[in-house]
Amino acid sequence: MVNDFDTVLKETAHVFSDVLGEPVTYYPKPENSDELVTGGDFSSWPGGVPNGWTVVGGEHPAEVTQVGTGEGNGGSGTGYCNIYTSEDNSVLIKQTLAPLVVGWSYKVSLKVDTITEGEGIIVYDSPTTMFSDKFYAVPGTYTFTFVATATSMDLYIARMEAEITDVTFDDISVKFYSREITAVVEREGLQPVKGLPAGRSVLLTVDVENDAESGISSDEIDTGADEIGVPLRIGKAAPPRAIAKIVAQDAGREVLAGG
Repeated sequence: MVNDFDTVLKETAHVFSDVLGEPVTYYPKPENSDELVTGGDFSSWPGGVPNGWTVVGGEHPAEVTQVGTGEGNGGSGTGYCNIYTSEDNSVLIKQTLAPLVVGWSYKVSLKVDTITEGEGIIVYDSPTTMFSDKFYAVPGTYTFTFVATATSMDLYIARMEAEITDVTFDDISVKFYSREITAVVEREGLQPVKGLPAGRSVLLTVDVENDAESGISSDEIDTGADEIGVPLRIGKAAPPRAIAKIVAQDAGREVLAGG
């Protein structure tokens, strides 16, 4: 029975194009990824507008205001964003996110705090369509991922239907989530590993380019926190596994050990 395995991310001096690779997925520690949203915590409202956001519309009585958790339009608290609209007048907020890297996966997260009236909010991007419109009609914390098809996009948050809407939300975040790269994987079979119930593990050696776009850069790796998805067998599922340490590296290639 295989209980665990060691992942070795390996960089050597041989010519990478001369060997046949397979796709693996690199997952950095979320805390280490740069935040693309400015003012996603809605803690700053210069001039009565949420920092980093553009308010579109807002003809009275529609408005975007700062409130507190659990509050609707007219609340006196702070740190949350409220969208209020009438049936005839709408308002939304938007923000341009850049830079994105085409082909990389990004994770979006947000908290819908309170829905006092209406159907909820919709999150969408334009003029690109990197993800399908997301509809949130129940308070809660939500996440989804998308693959970038352009180097920037406009992120919109608006009411869901043309009716009276009173929705409060917070904690909007967009961060780099993962990227698929090509690697040479050597599956070396079961090896003795101390501390495992079965006393052994499958050892995988993963040979990648030492580059932050086409491979994994040694400068960006947070050992013990970053993960890489490598299947134990070709064609099988590849759940993320922690990268434990950098074993070897040079200017072109790199080897990491993990489990």
